[in-house]
Amino acid sequence: MRLFDAIRNTLRDARIDRQSERVRDAMVDAAKIASDKEYHRLMADFYTGRKQSVDPQLAWWEFAAAAQKEYEHAKAYQRFAARYEEAAAAVEAERARQVQMHDGHSGTGQEDSP
Repeated sequence: MRLFDAIRNTLRDARIDRQSERVRDAMVDAAKIASDKEYHRLMADFYTGRKQSVDPQLAWWEFAAAAQKEYEHAKAYQRFAARYEEAAAAVEAERARQVQMHDGHSGTGQEDSP
């Protein structure tokens, strides 16, 4: 009987470990997307300031270039913000699955005692 318990515990632990890896991977993906989102926000702010510092009557080409870059980074920020929301939801789903898996094995949400 102890042999079957050992096998059952090994299989349970392997499933929990795989789920922990899924949670970690989802968190890494969300962090990368958050980094990209923040980069594009900062760059949009930078080009907004640059656009405001240029007189469009004297240097229209610089003004137009800054406005175009501001627009591109603002659109990229919006795309990454939407992707981040999806990634954050994926992290929460994986965490919920991990808790459910853990609770399903113990019945109390705590590790089985030997």
